[in-house]
Amino acid sequence: LSRNSVDFYLVDTETFSIKTPTTVQISWDNADTAGQKIPFEFVFFNEQKMPIKDIRYAYTVSAMEEKQSTEIARGGVDGLGILAFEGIDVQEIQMPESGGQFQIDVRVLGTEPDYDSTYAGIGSGLIEIPSTDSTVIPTHEKPDANIPDWIKTNLRFWIDGDVQDSTFVTGMQFLIENGILHISATPSQSSSAIATTTTTTTTNVPDWVKTNLRFWIDGDVQDSTFVTGMQFLIENGIIQISNK
Repeated sequence: LSRNSVDFYLVDTETFSIKTPTTVQISWDNADTAGQKIPFEFVFFNEQKMPIKDIRYAYTVSAMEEKQSTEIARGGVDGLGILAFEGIDVQEIQMPESGGQFQIDVRVLGTEPDYDSTYAGIGSGLIEIPSTDSTVIPTHEKPDANIPDWIKTNLRFWIDGDVQDSTFVTGMQFLIENGILHISATPSQSSSAIATTTTTTTTNVPDWVKTNLRFWIDGDVQDSTFVTGMQFLIENGIIQISNK
């Protein structure tokens, strides 16, 4: 079966900046839609791209809408964690009828038998689940974003705090409107979601955007993850582009 997937690495839980040896891949059937229990497969890899055995982890899933997140599911958070014997585990998660974009936060607690912290860490990925009455391009089928390399350099300045959110938003508006960065609206986006002017009404960029962009800049996730993040900012009015 054809599947969608998102990959991200974990960082330490103290400074949130030191990369751990752990990479997480979450995948699901591309035929799955909102309003049903979707079996999400969690796989935990070490630096040699081999599954990490006997790993304990926890997760939360949050809906990303109206410039805020709402938790819709969790597992292993209030106990000893979920045990993935061979580094692979499947969790059935009930998705809302409306579908949309969701953030999955994963925390690895350690490995058996004594919660060895070698692979412990925290990270997050952004996924998109279509509603039953709309068609959303699956993550693995999103068109090439055609992203120039120098954009990554400029984004680093923003992520590191050298420029303000407003500068980041204005820069992305310019790149999109002038065809330097090719990111289009998703099919489920209403025409009213895109403003008719380039006036920025808010620069409250969610923290997870910086996290996902850092993963993309470091080459740990695909271009589609960057595209999905930018589409979220456009659809929620954080980045406003004109209809040209």
